[in-house]
Amino acid sequence: MDGGGRLVGLVTSSDLLRLQYDNPVHLVAEITAAPDVATLARVSSRIGRVLEQLVAEDATANDMGRAVTALGDAIERRLLALAERELGPAPTPYCWVVLGTQARKEQGLASDQDNALILDPAAGAESDEWFAALATRVRDGLAACGYRPCPGEVMASNPRWRVPVDTWRSYFSAWARTPEPDAVLNAGIFYDMRPLHGDADLVAGLREQVLAETRQAGLLLAYLAKQAVAQRPPIGFFRGLVLEKEGMHRDRLDLKAGGVGSVVQVARVHALAAGGLSVGLAAELHDAYHRPTPRFTVADTLRLQRRVLGGRWHPPEPEELRLQAARERFGLPRYRAHDALTDALACAELYLAQVARLAGDGPLAFARIRSRTR
Repeated sequence: MDGGGRLVGLVTSSDLLRLQYDNPVHLVAEITAAPDVATLARVSSRIGRVLEQLVAEDATANDMGRAVTALGDAIERRLLALAERELGPAPTPYCWVVLGTQARKEQGLASDQDNALILDPAAGAESDEWFAALATRVRDGLAACGYRPCPGEVMASNPRWRVPVDTWRSYFSAWARTPEPDAVLNAGIFYDMRPLHGDADLVAGLREQVLAETRQAGLLLAYLAKQAVAQRPPIGFFRGLVLEKEGMHRDRLDLKAGGVGSVVQVARVHALAAGGLSVGLAAELHDAYHRPTPRFTVADTLRLQRRVLGGRWHPPEPEELRLQAARERFGLPRYRAHDALTDALACAELYLAQVARLAGDGPLAFARIRSRTR
């Protein structure tokens, strides 16, 4: 009724039932009661309508991500329960963990599978047959529900990601000590890890060790930061958005690869450097903002160049202190300017040349450079 008492609309019992039918809470209840994979697949096909409803209700991106993730979590838990019912009791305790966007509670409709198994230290080769069967059933069930298998095989069905907790400890220690390309890629996936089913204590103990080691892994953090800034945002010369030029997403904007992915990586680096890692981008940014800023040791190439030129009778001109002019004095090549990664590499090369010049024939301790460039 409007203010004048005139009828302007009618809500029927069918309308209320339809709203309940696509309600996330109602959907989770149906998922939990699903007796088989075929039923789960039918129920999961309605997740798109749930998302449409949330968009129509002007829900935030964070709320939509958490709702879709809650439904994905419920489907995966039900698949695990169905598999356990079929296979019988697990031979040893274990924890099924989710990774990536699902771990951060930012899952979308097109998300692929990212999961792993952390097994009890007592798990041996004789128990792998059971866990392999569990992982295969869950992988195939998720595929039937619309979650495509990970192209990189980052799933518990891959034996490499289905190992005892002690092996996981060695994985993370190796990634922190020797950050090769594979280590950087794995860090971007496995540092977002959330227990979904089983013995969560296996993850808690692993997490404590990982955070303690990673906080001291300066080289790994540097590589992660480099990876974050290497992806250029999809913005053209005139500040217009640049669409994909080829492939299945041609003429579309990739928000994840072009923007959100880098923001997630930057937040992860700051959170790890501060000794913490919360689940979810918003939580990571909050932690990074409220934790004390990590203390970095800095050597200023601008001030070092003043020292290089300091033996003359007149002070250096401002143009002589520009990055390219300083590099030319040492015979270093010209690079494209105003690119963050290229400028960082150019400064690093210049720094090595400056130190060699200032050191002369003897060693030059970094403490002396730092103390004179603060």
